[in-house]
Amino acid sequence: MTIDEALRADLYKKGLARIVSDKKVLGGEPVFRGTRLSVRHVGGMRLNGEPTERILGDYPDLSAEDVEFAALYTRFEAAARPNQIQSANRLLQHQRALNEKR
Repeated sequence: MTIDEALRADLYKKGLARIVSDKKVLGGEPVFRGTRLSVRHVGGMRLNGEPTERILGDYPDLSAEDVEFAALYTRFEAAARPNQIQSANRLLQHQRALNEKR
């Protein structure tokens, strides 16, 4: 593991300790503890080029580390999701095919 990878792994581990998921808050979407602020929303902002300083100006309860964690988390989640989406699409196609046979 390189130093950069070790730093990202540490950031990710610390960030996971800062988030919670509760079905009563945003339908279970992971949020920063004590907020209703979606981790993926913040990560998406950062990944789309929004400067960390501007995000912190909008969300002063976050730290720069939170913003960078959110970007890392969002990137990781997006990489994992295509397989889930493809599986769901195959299931829907199968269900449609069964319904058409009836």
